[in-house]
Amino acid sequence: MTEGRQPPRDGNDVRDGERRIGRVTSGNFSPVLERGIGMALLAPDVEPGAAVTIEVRGRPVDANVVTLPFVGPRATARQGA
Repeated sequence: MTEGRQPPRDGNDVRDGERRIGRVTSGNFSPVLERGIGMALLAPDVEPGAAVTIEVRGRPVDANVVTLPFVGPRATARQGA
């Protein structure tokens, strides 16, 4: 989940400092969360809660590793889903 509205996209590198730890497989903007979300294949030692950087269009975007689902059932019920 990114810190801002910029969504990660398929193929973006995920980094921990200078170390490449994975690659985004899909991403988009979440109107419920009002931030970018994405799924990525990460190194097995990366824990939920880890602060990472995603290279989006040549610039770093701060993000955090979270577990799925991004949104709990209460938030989706409020949105009418």
